Amino acid sequence: MKNCKFSVISNNPIFENTKTYYTNRKIYLKGNEYNQVEAKNNSTFELTFFCNYSNQMGEAAVQKLNVEASFVGIDIKLCVTNSKDKKLFNLCPAPNGEDNLNKWQYLVNGKYFNLTKK
Repeated sequence: MKNCKFSVISNNPIFENTKTYYTNRKIYLKGNEYNQVEAKNNSTFELTFFCNYSNQMGEAAVQKLNVEASFVGIDIKLCVTNSKDKKLFNLCPAPNGEDNLNKWQYLVNGKYFNLTKK
């Protein structure tokens, strides 16, 4: 066939296949396992999403995803922003005026936090 048009439609993401890159240590964190997360300034987590066929999801599909981040049992807020075909998670100002960075730095360095996906 000549002059055909086609489009690629992204499937829904499979969150178990999401890759999380921790910029402070320049490593990919292992999903559903304990990962060492250090309390340093400007910690950023980059999430890359894949469909059920293991194809990386494109920018348009990722930007439409409604993704939230939270630490269980710790009052530290993370902001989620779009960055092309990735979601970025980093410390953000808490709505009540408290300083998330100070809360983050008060955590014990080297303590293991469980990163899980829902």
